[in-house]
Amino acid sequence: MIHILLLLLKVIGILLLVLILLLLFLVLIILFSPIRYRFFAEYDQEFEGEAGITWLSHMISLQMRYEDNKFLYTVKIFGITIFPKRKKSSHQRQKVHKKKEVPETIGHLSPPSKKENTSGRKQEEKPKKEDVNREEPVETVMDTKENNQEEEEVFPVRIEDKPESKKRNSFGSKVKSFVKKIKKTIRNIKRFFRSIPKKIKRYGRRIEDIKKKIKEYRDFYKEEATQNALRLGKNLAKKFILHTLPRKFRGVVTFGTSDPALTGQILGILSMGMPIYKDKLQLCPVFDETTFQFRVEGKGKIQIGYYVYLVLHAVINKDVRYVIKKAMTKFK
Repeated sequence: MIHILLLLLKVIGILLLVLILLLLFLVLIILFSPIRYRFFAEYDQEFEGEAGITWLSHMISLQMRYEDNKFLYTVKIFGITIFPKRKKSSHQRQKVHKKKEVPETIGHLSPPSKKENTSGRKQEEKPKKEDVNREEPVETVMDTKENNQEEEEVFPVRIEDKPESKKRNSFGSKVKSFVKKIKKTIRNIKRFFRSIPKKIKRYGRRIEDIKKKIKEYRDFYKEEATQNALRLGKNLAKKFILHTLPRKFRGVVTFGTSDPALTGQILGILSMGMPIYKDKLQLCPVFDETTFQFRVEGKGKIQIGYYVYLVLHAVINKDVRYVIKKAMTKFK
C-alpha cells in the first residue's frame, strides 16, 4: 500500500511540475516574444494608409487599411480569419430559402384557392358599402337644430359690468404688493451688508489654508527623495518612448504657402526637431504655391517584458515607494 501511495504521489508531482514548466514557458513567450508592427501613410489630395501588427511569428496578426474613405481590418489566428466573418454567397442563400419554402400540397389535400376567398369576401362587403352610402333622413338633422336652439334659449349668456368697488380693491392690492416688494429689497440689502464681514473672514481662512497647502507641496517637492524619484521617472519615460518608437523610419514632407516669409518661418520651426528625426525625414519647402503632401513608412517591435522590467525597476526603488506612500496619506 505504501509503495502504491508513493507511486501516486510521484506521478502527481511530475504532472504538477510539467504544468508549472508549461506556465513558465507561456509567460516567457508572452513577455519576450516581440510584437512587430509596420505602417505606411500617404497624402496627395486624398489620404491612404495601412498598418499591420504581428505576434508570435505571425500566429496572431492584425491588418488595417484606409482607402477610398473606407476603413478595413482583418484579424487572423494561425492564418484563419476571425474578424470580420465572411458573409454567405447569393448561391448559398438561395439554397437556404428553397429549403424553408412550404409545399403547396400536403398529402391528398391542396390549399384553398385565393380567387374563391377573395370573390366571396367582395360579395359580402358590397351590401355594406351601399348601407354606408345611404343618406340620413332629413328629420334627424332638423331635430338636432331644434335641440341646439332650445339649449341656447335656456342658457343665455349674460354680460355684466364690473362694479367700481372691485376696481378700487384691485388698485389697492397692487399698491400693497408694490410696497411689500420695496420692503423685501431693503431687507435683502441690509442682510447683504451685514454678511460682508463674515464672508471676508471666511475667504481669509480659505486663503490661509491654500497657502499652507502650497507650502507643504513645495517642501515635498524640494525633498531629496522626491527629486531622486523624479529623475528616475524621467529616465524610465525616455526609455519607454525610445523602445516604442519605430526603429526604421523614412518620410518626405512637401509643404508651401503663397507667402515665402511664412513658408520660411514654418521651415524654421520644423527644423528644430532635427536632432530627433535627423536624416530620416526630409523637408521640401515650396515658396511659389500652396501645397501639402507627405509620404511616411516605418517598422518597429515591442517587448512586453521590457515594459514590465521598467515598472519593476520603479516600484523596487525606495525613493519612489516613499513618494507614493506620502502622496497617498498626506495629499488625499
